[in-house]
Amino acid sequence: MYLEHSGPVEDEQKRIFQKPALNEGVLVRNDGTVVAADEWYYDFVQTSSGLSLCELIAPEDGDGLHRQLEDLAKERDYDRREPGTLLGEYLTRLENRLGDVVEHAYLRLESTRETEGRRPLFRILVSDLQRMQTLEAFRRQLLSKYRFFMTLKNELYFEYRPSDEHFVVYKYINGTSFRIEDTDIFEYLRRVHEPMAEKDPNYAQGIRTFLSYMKKEEPSFEMNVRYQPEDGEAMTARIVGGVPAGVPDMVAGIYIPSQELKNEAYYLTPAAKDPGTGLLNKRAVTEYAMEMLPTIEEGEIAWLLIIDIDDFKSINDNFGHAFGDEVIKYVADTLQKEVGTRGFAGRFGGDEFFVFLNRIRTRDDLKLLLKTVTKQFLIKFDTRFVLTCSVGVSCYPQDGATLEELFAKADKALYIAKEKGKNRHIIYDPKLHGDLGSESIQSQAVSYAISAERRREVLGRIMLGMCEQGAAYFVENRDHLRDLRTIFDLDGITIVTDFGGKALCRDGKYVTKPNLDLLVSECETVFTRKENSGKYVENNILMQKDVHPELYQGLYVQQEIGACIVCAEFVGALPHTMMTFDIFNKTRKWSDKDMDMLCLIGQTITKLLCKQ
Repeated sequence: MYLEHSGPVEDEQKRIFQKPALNEGVLVRNDGTVVAADEWYYDFVQTSSGLSLCELIAPEDGDGLHRQLEDLAKERDYDRREPGTLLGEYLTRLENRLGDVVEHAYLRLESTRETEGRRPLFRILVSDLQRMQTLEAFRRQLLSKYRFFMTLKNELYFEYRPSDEHFVVYKYINGTSFRIEDTDIFEYLRRVHEPMAEKDPNYAQGIRTFLSYMKKEEPSFEMNVRYQPEDGEAMTARIVGGVPAGVPDMVAGIYIPSQELKNEAYYLTPAAKDPGTGLLNKRAVTEYAMEMLPTIEEGEIAWLLIIDIDDFKSINDNFGHAFGDEVIKYVADTLQKEVGTRGFAGRFGGDEFFVFLNRIRTRDDLKLLLKTVTKQFLIKFDTRFVLTCSVGVSCYPQDGATLEELFAKADKALYIAKEKGKNRHIIYDPKLHGDLGSESIQSQAVSYAISAERRREVLGRIMLGMCEQGAAYFVENRDHLRDLRTIFDLDGITIVTDFGGKALCRDGKYVTKPNLDLLVSECETVFTRKENSGKYVENNILMQKDVHPELYQGLYVQQEIGACIVCAEFVGALPHTMMTFDIFNKTRKWSDKDMDMLCLIGQTITKLLCKQ
């Protein structure tokens, strides 16, 4: 149901929400295809992320939205609209292809300055109801604002739950809470304050008064605690607290030191901030990560990410260092925003960043975060260049118990990501990338050589076996198929011949059977035999939507193949045998080495099968 828009909203509070924070909701092309979205959307649509949003809502609303987007794209002065201008509203039904439904989805269409290939994009905020969306935006604004306020001060904050005696002391840096104490209140007092209380009766009385306020759950209280450090003059600290309205079983407050706290961890001091981005600097993130690792409970995991901006030197050379600083700041802000309370981000220096995540439980959740971040990178500087990053990832505790081990393996994974063509993340896998020896920790080149040796071993075994036994050695052994998928990071492999009208072999989690008629018919159209001898590489099947719509429909929409390499062997004018290397639901920037090697393997196998 399209909702008529009556014009500007005059109410001051509502006017605030007409311009929500950048990168919320979804960015779409004029056909409704989603270019970038927040995590909620990708989590909801799952494997349907490549479909147009118009196809996921009620048909009558989808048709209307599609027409409106097409009309807006043709407007000569669209780019002059103020970002966040309300263009249309829809109250509709949103459904993914797995049967999950949002019965009362509110879609808010807004203008934006974001572009893709210099063509305008449109922002659509998706929520269950308009009121919920407004309240959520308001909540986020308040949360960000007060976290920012608390970051500006050097004060400590505390919370106490009388029901279980749980006591937390924390401090805010860059809007992120850093826990200094998280324990039973009596254990905290015994360990931290009892030694000083034994020497100073006035200090002991102050601590007893503080505990009394906490136990009685006083609505509000203020007090001073006077103490005498062993190596200094008498000092007075102020404590203000009380019970927050509407929050039973909690006492919260602020501890205001009379001077900078002595022996305070470096990462909690103002000096710990990187001046260019406001993130923690290299020393601070290293010390905090080392402190956090022992606190991770058995059965829980954490992730260490090293992120490097691709070709950053060329950005500085082409656009100047001031623009390079702008890119660095945008990457920092995006990482800080998306990581949120699930960990923390820091800058190692130059164009390299460090992220530690201790509240992301699964690999799928991690990939969702990385997808969200990289999509935002891609379109930010669209009219100037394409911003991409390479990411190396290691996992605690399976990849190591110390920060040094985790860093070495994440660093190695980053190096491999660069070698494989950049613009990707690599999660360290010892079976694929090899173990780290003492020399490997000091040398990326040696580290990657271990992985390269693994690749040579697999390829050598496959090629030798086919020389001795023919293509059947590869086709009839799933271990070989899976080894090949692993070393080249492939989601699926398919071999099709004209024997029996079905796939000769297929390995991977394909959602449907292959469309043989499509492959044969489109092969003649897409392949230019003189130029590529039956080799076809497509980094982004979405790009074929208008050029070869049947290929797009058959591969991307039906089979969810987002990128592929196809090798075909012809008999006369028609293809006899084809082998495809497939990537699901994402694009792929193939490295020259990988592309050449896969084409060689594909041509070898298709020629052998054709001769049989």
